[in-house]
Amino acid sequence: MSADLRAWVEDSFPGGKWVKPDEYRVSSPLREERTPSFDINISKRAFIDRGGDSGKLSDLAERLGMDPPPWDGQPAKVERPAKDVNKILAADAIRRRWNEAQGATEHVYLARKGLEMVPGLKVDGKGNLLVPSRDWDGRLIGLQEITPDGSKRFMRGSHVGTFVLGDLAGAEHVLTVEGLATGAALWQALGLPVIVAFSAGRVSSVVRELRGRTSATVVVATDADDAGRKAAADAGVESFIPPGDGGRDWGDVLLEEGLEAILEPWQNRAVPAKERTRGFRLVPFDELEAKEPQWLIEGLLEQDSLISIFGESGSGKSFFTLDLSFCIASGTPFHGRAVERGAVVYLAGEGFSGLARRRAAWEKHHVVSLRGAPIFVSNQAPALLDAASAAEVTRAVDAVAAQVGAPRLVVVDTLARAFAGGDENSSADMGAFVRSLDDLKARHPGASIVVVHHSGHGDKSRSRGSSAFRGALDSEMLVEGTPGRSLTARSTKQKDGPAFEDLRFELQDVEIEPGITSAVLVEAEGPAKEERPLTSLQHTALRAFRSAVEHHGKIVGGQACLDVESWRPSFYGLSTGDNPDAKRKQFQRARDGLIERGRLRIENGLYFVTCPLEQRAQVALLQERDEAGQTGHVPPCPDVPPCEQLHIAGQTGHSPLGDVPVSRLAVVPDRAKEDIDSWFEKQPSDTQADYRERLARLQKAGVVGAEALARQRVLEAAVR
Repeated sequence: MSADLRAWVEDSFPGGKWVKPDEYRVSSPLREERTPSFDINISKRAFIDRGGDSGKLSDLAERLGMDPPPWDGQPAKVERPAKDVNKILAADAIRRRWNEAQGATEHVYLARKGLEMVPGLKVDGKGNLLVPSRDWDGRLIGLQEITPDGSKRFMRGSHVGTFVLGDLAGAEHVLTVEGLATGAALWQALGLPVIVAFSAGRVSSVVRELRGRTSATVVVATDADDAGRKAAADAGVESFIPPGDGGRDWGDVLLEEGLEAILEPWQNRAVPAKERTRGFRLVPFDELEAKEPQWLIEGLLEQDSLISIFGESGSGKSFFTLDLSFCIASGTPFHGRAVERGAVVYLAGEGFSGLARRRAAWEKHHVVSLRGAPIFVSNQAPALLDAASAAEVTRAVDAVAAQVGAPRLVVVDTLARAFAGGDENSSADMGAFVRSLDDLKARHPGASIVVVHHSGHGDKSRSRGSSAFRGALDSEMLVEGTPGRSLTARSTKQKDGPAFEDLRFELQDVEIEPGITSAVLVEAEGPAKEERPLTSLQHTALRAFRSAVEHHGKIVGGQACLDVESWRPSFYGLSTGDNPDAKRKQFQRARDGLIERGRLRIENGLYFVTCPLEQRAQVALLQERDEAGQTGHVPPCPDVPPCEQLHIAGQTGHSPLGDVPVSRLAVVPDRAKEDIDSWFEKQPSDTQADYRERLARLQKAGVVGAEALARQRVLEAAVR
């Protein structure tokens, strides 16, 4: 008994079962039926349809347009000429019966299901409804007859093709269904072209045959049973299956619940937020525009990207990914990095019980509430290689988009749990998985997808499975756990930009309630954050801020500050943006970046520099400006933390600058002057000009020790 033949039977007629070692029972591919009564005997290489038909497996395969069954290594039998004659006679009988039948405006079978008569059908002299089966060129190759009581069978000698309702030309969507009643219901309810495949086993092959014949989006609308869902999964396209089970189809839904019960789920299904542009084309290279990165998390995650975060079990990769997600959903800076706030969809595959505790711990540690934040978590693991499950995920994500806007981030945690039924080492399976992610990303332009993955069994520095996955990534990060509950996130791939410096964290316990604890990420001491310089855009914004403070700043609570509307024009004057919208976006990013990096702070809508020396200089300038004409005025030293690194020349012992009024600053140590001069000579001309201008303003304002103060300010800025 051939294992190949058994496999052929199972693949060709899904949803059945072996009732005997050599006998397979399944729903008939030649007619619609509720209870399977179609038997295939692999020992006899024959089929028996309890509806009255029988024959050889090879003939059945030919009628259904399938590949012939394997032969256990035996040569195929030579066809006798008489068989060709029989085929000709059968085809002639089919055409004659079709031509003799009459068109009709109604039929009891359709009326009983609440359906109107559809075009392209006929009724014979016995009152049977005839459904033509045609090939893709429109030739009649078979007839399905439906009796008034609903029994269905194909006329002997028929080949099973398709029956098409509506016009495929110019259609945006085409529905592929199992039987006539389902097709008529959807055609009547939605007005979309429908292709009847005549059986669940034919659906996937019809979808494959459609490729290259239409540019429309193909949607499979099978019955709500195992065979229907299997057919939809094999087709590998979006599915539209009625709720419930027990073989319910959309014809049943229309009859029992009415038109709206089809319209509403269709409109709320997984509709692309923006249809992908169809058609291959070539464009001049000159049309390509170099754009600066659009960050989801500054310097870490780009928008519209496919990203992997991988590591060993227990490395902390899920803690790291959840931290990213909570920050994006709430707009909280990610450990000093600006974020683009937006909706987050977290497709969790494991650890459901711990997610609520981790959220509560994060909220308590950051003093940020996630109540009402646009973050959503799945109630079960997604199976993204299964077409029906993937379609459910797509519909759920689209529902989130309709409710709160397109997601900024979709997390798949983990790849293994979302890969059910696939082989991670198979490039074909991995390619299908990546395509499902790409399709999801394409529905919501700008969204990024993060896949949490495991490291290799042997080489812990790479992710496990097929290299096709890593090849498709825009960026990749390795999370490594170390003793003492610390972890490091390291950039291992950055497709279009430089890798970020290692990020170091500690897991810190947080008591949520007595007896209930979880952990949060706390950035560990290390060079990663300290060595990160300001971007050129942030330097420009800081320069504009300093200039605007000197002209439009005010003193509040003993400290110099500036409102955003006084800062903005100064930045726009220095910005290289091509238009007002570009300048506005640059200003927003730079302003947020300076705050997240601790160079500025905001309080009650006012912005303050955080450097104590610069704060003193700004206060001194503003006081001299506001109190011009008063002699002998000594500006008070604002109450800010002392800077213990700086001392007054000639003093003995340790005398912090915070103990000395600004007006009494004289000179700085020679060593500091040399450091400043050496640093100053290496700066670009615009920085030198800015420094000289500030120094002149301080001196013009009559601030005693202005040169020393300015030098110290520049030095501190250089070493930050």
